[in-house]
Amino acid sequence: INNCGEVVNSWSSDHRSGGACYLLDDGSLARGCRIIGAFSGGGVGGRIERRSWDGNLLWALDWADEEKHHHHNFAWMPNGNVLVLAWELKSAEEAAEAGRLNAQTMWPESITEIAPSLPEGGTAVWEWHAWDHLVQNSDPDLPSYGEPSDFPHRIDVNYANVGGGGGPGGANSGDWMHANAVNFNAMLDQIAISSRRFNEMWVIDHSTSTEEAAGPAGDVLYRFGNPAAYGRGTEEDQIFFGQHDVQWIPEGHPQAGNFMIYNNGDGRPGCACSTIDVWTPPLSNDWSYELQVDASWGPSAWDWSYPETPATSFFSPNISGVQPQPNGNYLICEG
Repeated sequence: INNCGEVVNSWSSDHRSGGACYLLDDGSLARGCRIIGAFSGGGVGGRIERRSWDGNLLWALDWADEEKHHHHNFAWMPNGNVLVLAWELKSAEEAAEAGRLNAQTMWPESITEIAPSLPEGGTAVWEWHAWDHLVQNSDPDLPSYGEPSDFPHRIDVNYANVGGGGGPGGANSGDWMHANAVNFNAMLDQIAISSRRFNEMWVIDHSTSTEEAAGPAGDVLYRFGNPAAYGRGTEEDQIFFGQHDVQWIPEGHPQAGNFMIYNNGDGRPGCACSTIDVWTPPLSNDWSYELQVDASWGPSAWDWSYPETPATSFFSPNISGVQPQPNGNYLICEG
């Protein structure tokens, strides 16, 4: 639609919606589609299509099989590649070997950069797997043993419930992190992820090789929203509640370089209220994210938040998003 609300163009597909869609700079549409795979849960996708302005199918990628399933979101990159967010299967045995208590089937997150091959498929040129960056304090004889508070750049394998089913509150399907957003910053060569079950956003380094990304260089660079997830806070310190759509505000906007998020407010103490929150990340002169010993990542206050006074009249427990506009405004999709 245009700024007058008039329909300018429309597209059709043989598949139901499977998450995000983006109008690319050349007028083509990149869209997530839903296909059947081994995983079924809220936000399930499995296929990405790119269609011309006239609706012709230019490219398609099916990313769903017995061991992986694209979901929720993807990020189209300036180099023409696409970052695919996907669940990947880990058996109960693998979970136990990683130190998970009450081990069960788990589907943690992965991100794969695909160089498209027309008219379908492509080549994986870079990968990151959350399972490579765990910490556990349940068994000193198992890998990655330590206190999460001593390893804040790693993901506590025993934090957060495992669920999924038909949505965030559905029956158990192994959905552990329930990431719902992936965003790419070309200037920093970094990726931002939103994890609903951890009530956090994470930043990871994309400038690594795949091999480096599997080691310490692929650990979380920055995380924000819930310091209890890495043992440096309590539930009183949690400020994200089922959030969606984390992204860097792009160049051209008055708050360019800051982060923004749709903070759904699902479980927010005292008020079933959503907010749009904008904050400045704690970047130091060397472009690392500052973290004091025994402290949690900042900042301690928002740069801007809407509404100024949270109210139950603006509340979406699930989905939703926000898009910064070149004129400095924000376009909010209240699901």
